[in-house]
Amino acid sequence: MIVSLVSPSSTKIERLHSLPFRTDHMAASVFATISELYAKNLQSKGVKLLTESSGFGQALCCLYENLGKPVKLEDIRSYVMKAGIYLSDGGDPLQVRHLALQYGYNMLKGGEINPITREKLPRFSYMLLDLENPYPAFMSKRRKVEASADDWVTVKSQYGNACVNCGSKEGEAMRWESYKITVLQQGHMDPRKPLTLDNMIPQCGFCNQQYKNKAVFNERGCVIDYNKNGFTLE
Repeated sequence: MIVSLVSPSSTKIERLHSLPFRTDHMAASVFATISELYAKNLQSKGVKLLTESSGFGQALCCLYENLGKPVKLEDIRSYVMKAGIYLSDGGDPLQVRHLALQYGYNMLKGGEINPITREKLPRFSYMLLDLENPYPAFMSKRRKVEASADDWVTVKSQYGNACVNCGSKEGEAMRWESYKITVLQQGHMDPRKPLTLDNMIPQCGFCNQQYKNKAVFNERGCVIDYNKNGFTLE
């Protein structure tokens, strides 16, 4: 919004806000568009649905209105507060970065490289890339059911068809046994629990054999518990 402040001694134009003025109708229309694209492209991929009345929902509206452009954190904050959402002073009470890793929206944060311009985003800024693809590192929550063959293909693709521990790519030479071709196996995140869809990670044969039932992993393959004697099924 640009407002002209005119006085007898000055015709200076001062920028009061860096983002355009929005009516409630415009804001609702933006969120409706986001909801349509979410249902079309992201819902089936496990990306989490936001509500229009939440801080995250309004932050996403702000980023969508500036799709493909970096937006300063202070501008996102101002946008959200204009929607009537209270935010505490200082820092980043919105935690905008969580829209990517925890909620699954395909965006960049300050310091990361814009894939189009190849330029680094300014500090304390965020940019929404699209509403067609999930954030590459996002792991959708999986169900506690026995995995089908199609489920296993999906799980492997979420990990780039690579071993979660050493990175060996399926169909290529194994990292630690280069004379063998990687065939990914269904590994337990937690060996104390059944091998259900929500407890499954892809491992190469070498890593699966090395860890056996001794390690508990998070969904990114980091060891969070270890028992040298091995865990038993609960």
